[in-house]
Amino acid sequence: MSIRKALERDIPVLIQIVIEYKKEQNLLFDLNQIEKVRKSLMNSIRSEENTLIVSIDTEKNTIDGFINFHILDFPLILGKELYISDLVLKKDTRGKGRGTSLLTYVEKIANNQGCTRIMLNNLKDSEAYKREFYYKKGFIERKNIANYVKHL
Repeated sequence: MSIRKALERDIPVLIQIVIEYKKEQNLLFDLNQIEKVRKSLMNSIRSEENTLIVSIDTEKNTIDGFINFHILDFPLILGKELYISDLVLKKDTRGKGRGTSLLTYVEKIANNQGCTRIMLNNLKDSEAYKREFYYKKGFIERKNIANYVKHL
C-alpha cells in the first residue's frame, strides 16, 4: 500500500468509491449528483485549505480509498484543529490497515502543523462506528457536544 496526494486523473475512481459508499450506507444518491461529487473532489484537489489523500493498493495499482481533511485555526482551543471531513475505503479493502495508515499519515501532518487536536464526525450506524474503529485509534466520542446541521 502507498499513500499520496490525489490528482485530477484520480477523480473518476474517487467518484465510484463515493457512489459505492453512499449505496452501501443507504444514503440518498442519484446519478444527477455525480457532477456535484466531481466538482467537490476537484475543489479539494485544487484547494489550499483542503488536502485530499488517496490510498493505493500497490499490488493492483488501484486506488482503494481516500481521506479529505482541513486544518483550521480555532481561537477557543488556542490553536489549530485538523478536521477530517471524509475517510472512505472500498468495502473489500476494509480491515486491512488502509484506514489506519491514512489516519497515521494525517496525524503526522497534524503534529507537524502544530495542531492541538484532530476532529471528525461518524455516522452511528456506520460499520466504522459499530466496530469502534476510531475509538481504537485513540479518538473519544464527545458526549457533551450536539452536532447541528442546517441544510441550504
